[in-house]
Amino acid sequence: MESVRRAVLGEVGASGADEVVRAAARLLRDGGVEVVQLGAVEPAAIAEVALQEDAGIIGLPVGSGATAVAEVTAALADRGLSDVVVVALGEAMDDDWLSGLSRRLASLIDGRGTPG
Repeated sequence: MESVRRAVLGEVGASGADEVVRAAARLLRDGGVEVVQLGAVEPAAIAEVALQEDAGIIGLPVGSGATAVAEVTAALADRGLSDVVVVALGEAMDDDWLSGLSRRLASLIDGRGTPG
């Protein structure tokens, strides 16, 4: 897997997961990734921004739900972007959450794997 240089972070619906998105943006930027942060938008809008920005990762907070991940993945496929990785960012519950997110994003930034 090639290392990622651009990411799109957004929310589908109103999950209110600003802390999660901000933490992920900071971790990605610290890893040298350009980040486009969106607010709450529709799945098609997230996919369109990913296309325009040539993003390798899309990050969605868990509060957006599994349906949102599926909808964004389908919108990406409609645009021929099946190689863009959609990452569930988790929920900001404690320090373990942040370190886990950091490990998962680092493996993607470096091109060593897929989110786990």
